[in-house]
Amino acid sequence: MLVEEIIESVIKEDKQNKYNAQNPVLEFELKRTVKEAKRVCFDVFVNQKRSKFVPTYFEKEFGNGKTIPAIKLNAKGGEVGVRGAVDRVDYYGDYVRIIDYKSGAINSSTEGLYTGNKLQLYLYMNAFTGDGKKPSGAYYYSVKDEFSLDGVSPAMSGKTVCDKDIIMATDGDLKPRDRSKIVNVALTKDGEVHGSSQTLTEKQFNDHLKYSVKVCEKCVDEIRSGYITATPYKGACTYCSYSAMCGFSEENGSLERKEDGVSVETISNALEKGGE
Repeated sequence: MLVEEIIESVIKEDKQNKYNAQNPVLEFELKRTVKEAKRVCFDVFVNQKRSKFVPTYFEKEFGNGKTIPAIKLNAKGGEVGVRGAVDRVDYYGDYVRIIDYKSGAINSSTEGLYTGNKLQLYLYMNAFTGDGKKPSGAYYYSVKDEFSLDGVSPAMSGKTVCDKDIIMATDGDLKPRDRSKIVNVALTKDGEVHGSSQTLTEKQFNDHLKYSVKVCEKCVDEIRSGYITATPYKGACTYCSYSAMCGFSEENGSLERKEDGVSVETISNALEKGGE
């Protein structure tokens, strides 16, 4: 199988020669990696057969002289350009979606965007919209086995524009009273899109994109002004390598930030107030 051939060629490289050693633990790890790789490749193949979206770019870079220009941040003191790379960019007519493959934990919550912890998907989408291209979805694609209480979780985690044409282009096998195995979206008994926290109107999606830019502009302003006060979000200090250096601790009265009750409307409302 092609997957096995690719992995075999990779482990022959010097930096991967540990797998060539006679080590039962590494041997088990390699077998598990091959199994997961086969599963991911098969899932991507099956999901693509059900979709009208066409994968167009892989590891697509933007900014810094690339064909896709940088994202412009209109910060105080002068414009700043954001460059980066997206794992995969798909198109369906004038609609575009971006996909980021993840082997670790996935958090696509609205709270993550609002607090600035998870800006990447929506920020990077700005590079691929405009000139008639409209956003349809932004997703993390898990490349490890994930299970929910009622079976295997949807392949992609993220937000989808609540439009039946987009939903059916995403998953052409979706039937009334059914939930997609590709994205976390369901149809009602009448075949209409069931509204949920995982779907956004086109305006709400665009608000998410604009909000991500506003947060980054504010970050640039604070860096330029010399603002370096430690204000970590809840949980950020747990695995931080610099916790001893910054001295942030609840024992001396410092409190981590926490936001409750964040919703899609919270993003739009904050944007109306200037992104704060």
